[in-house]
Amino acid sequence: MFWLKARTFGFGFVGGPRSERMYVCNCNGVTKREVEEAVTAGARCPEDVLAHHGCEPCCGRCLTEIAEDYLKPAGKEALVAAE
Repeated sequence: MFWLKARTFGFGFVGGPRSERMYVCNCNGVTKREVEEAVTAGARCPEDVLAHHGCEPCCGRCLTEIAEDYLKPAGKEALVAAE
């Protein structure tokens, strides 16, 4: 039980600091670190970020967050299609 609580509160038992394990895409289980890795590798839109990890959009909630929080600061303007 302690291990589960420690992991939940980000003591770094699995995968490093909590902020690096934050999920950006809950449907596909893509983390902040994985999004940053895809952007560094050349992803130019949210779909590219997911494809870099062998995924595709499901519900679409992550697309705007990826575009605004990760691609825009990296100087990569991305268009996100409205559903």
